[in-house]
Amino acid sequence: MRNSGCVTDDTSRLADLERRLAAVEALLADGGSRASIGDPATTPAGSSASASDDRFWILDGVKRRLTGAGVDAGETPIEAERGAVVFAGAVSTARGPVEWQYGQTAEALLERDWEPFAAVLAALGHPVRLELLRAAVDGPLDTHELTERAELGSTGQLYHHLTPLVAQGWLVQSSRGRYVVPPERVVPLLAILTASGRIA
Repeated sequence: MRNSGCVTDDTSRLADLERRLAAVEALLADGGSRASIGDPATTPAGSSASASDDRFWILDGVKRRLTGAGVDAGETPIEAERGAVVFAGAVSTARGPVEWQYGQTAEALLERDWEPFAAVLAALGHPVRLELLRAAVDGPLDTHELTERAELGSTGQLYHHLTPLVAQGWLVQSSRGRYVVPPERVVPLLAILTASGRIA
């Protein structure tokens, strides 16, 4: 014999399963083009979910500004025929909170010379460099601390990796021999890692 707790659990599990199936069906009907934060069981466009649990609140905000429809007082519409790309974040570091938002129109990005991006991205293209950046987000750290964190054998190896990171602005020297990820690079760095994780 079932007790009422099991029936409630089964009912809520069934309701949750139906909601998730509806979300998957809506996502498939939309061509699967909406990326989500976290798991792929998302709140689809046009669902009855409230704004407080809408996983596409950033995307919906960008689209609202692109179309000018429903733009609140004080919000500036974005004038772009081909759309826009925006990233933002609010991150707590040992040095304090970092908040950053940046965006560009798709036209501006697609018409721009992409060659300069290669060096900026190439500087990130080594596991040791990524580990140095991870350590230095909460920095500043001295060369001895960075050498230990990255498990390098010598400071010569460290400087081999520091040079491109400093040259491209991913690290700055806060004082003699101490390095830190500057505040204006914390959110962009984490956004690049987030985007890379969605691809890999």
